[in-house]
Amino acid sequence: MRKPIFTMQSISNHGTSNPIVARLGLQSIELLKWVDISDVERDDASSLIFELHKKLLRCHDCLEKLKENDRAAIAGIRNIFGNGAMAIPYLINLQDEVENFLMVAKQYLRDIVAPINKIYRENLNEDSSIFWDKKGLASKAEAWA
Repeated sequence: MRKPIFTMQSISNHGTSNPIVARLGLQSIELLKWVDISDVERDDASSLIFELHKKLLRCHDCLEKLKENDRAAIAGIRNIFGNGAMAIPYLINLQDEVENFLMVAKQYLRDIVAPINKIYRENLNEDSSIFWDKKGLASKAEAWA
């Protein structure tokens, strides 16, 4: 009898020690076992949650890159000060990194409505404006909750 061949492949730089993976990914899937929905709906919701956690991990990566650039800028300034020169620290690609973070965060907020609709059998609008009201009133998500 021939042994089955297994192929292992990394799909993320983050493991279960990352709170985003542990809480949003694994714990959410575990909690779905207790929700009164069909197995098909549960699988769909699990897939949606998995996609959400990938977006949140992208936000985390943007933040870590900003922190790394900040540390590098401070270290560079220390070296310059050590030689008696003056300089102002500058984060390279700050604008791009912040815009990336905000874009992914907005996508996350927009997409979080999909699993809510699936799990609670709701029909909330799937756009990011559901989380705020321009007039300062209760958001649609707040009113629904």
